[in-house]
Amino acid sequence: MSLFLISNFILSTLAVLYHRYGHRNISMKLFFSAFALICWVVPFTMVREYLPQDIAVNVNWIVNLQTPATTSVSHINNHVSLHDLLTLNNVFIALTALGVLLFMIHLYKHFQWLRTLKNNSSFKRIEDYKAIPVYSSDLISNALLIGYKYPEIWVNTKLVDSPYLEIVLEHEMNHFKQKDNYWLLLLQFVQSIYWWNPLIRLLVSNIETLIEARCDYISSHSFNEGIYQQKLTDLIVASLPIVSTRFASTVVCKNSNINRLKLLKEKQTMNLLSKLTAGLLFVTGVAILTLPISSTNIFASNEIAEKFKAPNALTMNFIDIPLEQLAPIITEIYKLEPNSYSDEIKNELISVKIESVHKDEFLKKLTELTNIEFKIINNQLAIKILPNRVRKNKSEASKNAKTDS
Repeated sequence: MSLFLISNFILSTLAVLYHRYGHRNISMKLFFSAFALICWVVPFTMVREYLPQDIAVNVNWIVNLQTPATTSVSHINNHVSLHDLLTLNNVFIALTALGVLLFMIHLYKHFQWLRTLKNNSSFKRIEDYKAIPVYSSDLISNALLIGYKYPEIWVNTKLVDSPYLEIVLEHEMNHFKQKDNYWLLLLQFVQSIYWWNPLIRLLVSNIETLIEARCDYISSHSFNEGIYQQKLTDLIVASLPIVSTRFASTVVCKNSNINRLKLLKEKQTMNLLSKLTAGLLFVTGVAILTLPISSTNIFASNEIAEKFKAPNALTMNFIDIPLEQLAPIITEIYKLEPNSYSDEIKNELISVKIESVHKDEFLKKLTELTNIEFKIINNQLAIKILPNRVRKNKSEASKNAKTDS
């Protein structure tokens, strides 16, 4: 989780800096900003954590069967403290759940507002613009495209007989062609999920400005040179009321009008240096995302190493334990079917100390230390005493214990 947050903070910062200082190409800036935002939704840097992997079981059993009274098994403490609950993952999940609730509230308010629009006395249908119905209302800030599959254009009543109506309708039509309202829905969702992240709010604000600037650029080609720019400037100066609609595209936006006019006047063609800069930024962004899932990444390697030590490592310390007691332990670790063994094998005693060995290597390590072959065959544990083993049974162990005493 920490790698996910750090990687995305770096990538988002690069996107914000490019928006501020990079070439004023609308499409390129929109691409980088949207890419950085989507990375907050799709956990590219967390892929490694979701890949199927055979995680070892932590079994820290210390058994001494020489003296039955001293036999002990260490149990795992199941008590969950407040410190255990306040992990980065749990805090992130709690903040996300709250963000989902905020999004649902915003969505509910939006639909309530839509019902208010059509129940208002100033509601009136004007015309159809290229098969899209156009409505007017005093409750509309300036002009909006509302809806997704069946869109509607809504304009303020002051715009109906104004010289700006044509550019407003063309602007909203291009929003529909570019599917911008779907983008605005995604922006509102991400901003709600990451309500605690100021960098997300800045990214969303930049993308909203770029979406409007792209629509301005496309719409300007439907009029004679300079006409759209001049009328848009006049419309901004007219200072029509501005209301935040969250889920609908609008012609005049807060805090973005000057930037939109600047972008509209800039040439959108990029020179070689601008293309190289954009290419380098994209490669850097991809490297930031893929670094945490690289096998050579020192941060990921350290994290895996910590998981391997505890609790995902297998540790055992046995002193003269008979196989009849060791076999069920191994069977439980690997979730095998129960099996039966000959009395000769059951009475075989072994002493072994194994620390922090992965489950995949545990049976091999056990075989090397005891000279007893342990294998999993048909989901059952198979035990075979190898030649040249120094054999010891229970009676010999008891005799040796008495001699030592």
